[in-house]
Amino acid sequence: MDHPGHVAQWITIIARWRLRWRHVDLIDAGLSTYPRQAGGVISPVSGQVVVMLPLRPGLCYRRAEDAAWYRLRPDEAFVMRLGTWQARNETRPYDQLKIAMHDDHFGVVQNTNGVKGAHLMTVPDQQRWRMLLACCAGEACEQHAAVALLLAECFRALQTTPRPTKSERKFQLVCEHLRNHLDHEHSRRQLAAIAQCHPSHLTRLFTTYAGCNYAAWLETERFHLACALMRETDFDLERIARTSGFASANYFIRRFRSAFGSTPGTWRRQR
Repeated sequence: MDHPGHVAQWITIIARWRLRWRHVDLIDAGLSTYPRQAGGVISPVSGQVVVMLPLRPGLCYRRAEDAAWYRLRPDEAFVMRLGTWQARNETRPYDQLKIAMHDDHFGVVQNTNGVKGAHLMTVPDQQRWRMLLACCAGEACEQHAAVALLLAECFRALQTTPRPTKSERKFQLVCEHLRNHLDHEHSRRQLAAIAQCHPSHLTRLFTTYAGCNYAAWLETERFHLACALMRETDFDLERIARTSGFASANYFIRRFRSAFGSTPGTWRRQR
């Protein structure tokens, strides 16, 4: 996937939406249960909130609970949240802008040509950012207000942020790869090859931008997916462990107890 030469390539695209955001209808489109794969690709939402903006009418689709594919109008955009699932029909063309909002950064992808960039939130911004993300779990009216404010934060940041550094782009490239392959094993050498850097530099990237090594970061992402599966599906622990990237149910239980202070079964019953 190619990176933008500078963020202006995607700032321009988002700026078109900023002027008319009040006229855009936000549709809550995340699937609340894990669907059977049929005619498309099903995957967990890769962020606390993901907003999909169609750039051309009729080419952005969502899958509803009734297993039908729906075409979005030009004045619609759909919103998905952590713990839900997204589905896309790869046999249909699409032209859209995807904004994935995480705890400490957001990423922007233009799906027509793979132009991609990411913005890392500063420490003062992170508290306000996380409060808005938390509001996305509230009532419907509160959710949509929070999404609009989050997008406003994106617009502000993109307009005032200089071009991402080469190291930032390498870090986000590796993170995106890990999120898309949580059920795979990863070595530091393989990840360094993806970032086109030395393995020791990969370690410095995660220490600088995540405050931990890549193994700890990856385990946290796997816990996010495992918790979503325990909330939203009736999968047994073995399947949840394998899907999330843990070697076995027993290993998952040990790691979960160490991180959360309770077993997955206890955690699941309390939800």
